[in-house]
Amino acid sequence: MARATINIEGFVAKDLEVRNANGKAVVDVSVPVTPQRKNDQTNQWEDSGETVWFKATFWEDHAEVVAHLISKGALVSLTGTGIKVDAWESNGKSGVNLVVVNPTIARIAQKPRRGGQGAAPAAHNSQNEQWSTPGGSVASAGEWADQGTPF
Repeated sequence: MARATINIEGFVAKDLEVRNANGKAVVDVSVPVTPQRKNDQTNQWEDSGETVWFKATFWEDHAEVVAHLISKGALVSLTGTGIKVDAWESNGKSGVNLVVVNPTIARIAQKPRRGGQGAAPAAHNSQNEQWSTPGGSVASAGEWADQGTPF
């Protein structure tokens, strides 16, 4: 049996807003991808096509976690089991969103920029930040911060 997997890597383009649909938390993540090519004369990368927008929707507890950990400008990897086309029309314009089916998301750590400028800051970067695993208990990162690597 074949299995399709799609992976999109890019920067989150819009602020995430948790909304409610039928009493359940929902959050959408939008990642634009623009094809680029290297200009051999200038040695710079240039846009070489139209921007394609990918959207992923997360529900309930997953939505709350995504909204807490992911922010506008974050470099992410969106993975899913396929794509569906979602047509839209607004203010006389129309287009399509490519919706990632059964999405998962991961934040990608970025290399610090030159000149002392760091990568986009994490949404919450405190040693005492609360974290949990589904079905588990909540613990403070500070409780484990002073222990070495377990392997």
